[in-house]
Amino acid sequence: MTVLSIYSPGTLTTGGSGFHSASQGVSNPFATPSAVWIQCTTKYVAGNGQSDFGISQVNLIDDNGQFQAVNYGDDRFGTYLARLFVPRLLGLTVIARTYDAAIEGTLTLFSWG
Repeated sequence: MTVLSIYSPGTLTTGGSGFHSASQGVSNPFATPSAVWIQCTTKYVAGNGQSDFGISQVNLIDDNGQFQAVNYGDDRFGTYLARLFVPRLLGLTVIARTYDAAIEGTLTLFSWG
């Protein structure tokens, strides 16, 4: 397999004193459904608190041809996925969460074929 195309919808930034979060929903920009490698990259983290950036939900077609919404992570920091390969991706949601900190992350999707 090889990378056919790359897409990045831009950065996701949040932060400040106390708890903050921001999310970004992205539909598969390639042929839907298709094989996609999902990569979340943290550009910076600032402050003395905690932060997390990653995949919180993936919408896909499973091996039986059925729609599935798969959730990742929970209320604890460090539980969201940084990367994932999905054979039949429809869309996904990424989230950035902070407590007394700031974070900027970038989502990149790689179409495989």
